[in-house]
Amino acid sequence: LNELLDPEVDWRDKLRHYITKDLPSNFTYRQPSRKYFSSGIYYPKLLRENVDVCAAIDVSGSIGQTEYTKFMSELMGIVKGFDQINLRIIYWATFVAPEDDIVIRKGEEDTILTYKPKNSGGTEISCVKRYMDEKNYRPTVCVYLTDGCVEPNPELYPTSLVVVSSTGSIDSFKDKGVNVTKLSHEKMRD
Repeated sequence: LNELLDPEVDWRDKLRHYITKDLPSNFTYRQPSRKYFSSGIYYPKLLRENVDVCAAIDVSGSIGQTEYTKFMSELMGIVKGFDQINLRIIYWATFVAPEDDIVIRKGEEDTILTYKPKNSGGTEISCVKRYMDEKNYRPTVCVYLTDGCVEPNPELYPTSLVVVSSTGSIDSFKDKGVNVTKLSHEKMRD
C-alpha cells in the first residue's frame, strides 16, 4: 500500500449531492464574509461542508492485492477530497466482524494504510446492510467497493454508490437503482 495509485473516481463530484452545509468546518479570507463587507470590516467567510460516508470494503477471497490497493486508493480519494468528513469503514466478506468497523476523520488517513482487516472468506454483500441496521448506523451515503462477485439479489443500503473493479460484473446491481461505477485495471500497477 506504500505505492497507492491516484483515485480513479472523482469523489467530490460523486458525493456532492450528499454534502450537508450545516456544520462549520473552517474559515477563509479568500472570500471575505459579505455580511460585514459594507462596513469596511473584513471577516473571514465561514465554510460549511460535511459529509457522512460509510465505505464497505470487500475483503473476500476473490479480492487480490491489486484490487485491495485500488480500493485503498479510492478511500484515500474520499478522505482527501473533503475538509470535514466522517468516514466509517466496514470490511466485509460473509459477515462484518466488530473489529473491522473503524471510523476515520480528516488527518487520520494513516489508519487506512496500516489497518489489517480480520475478516476474509466468501462473499455476501447483504451482510453490510444487516450490520448497519443492527448497529443503527445512518450515514448519508454508503459506498461499496467490491469486485462485483456477489450474491444474485443483494440487499443494499438505500443511498448507495457501488464501485466495482473491472474483474466483476454489475449484473447484480442493475435493478437496485444505485449508481454503479466500474474501475479499470489499466490504471492498476502489478
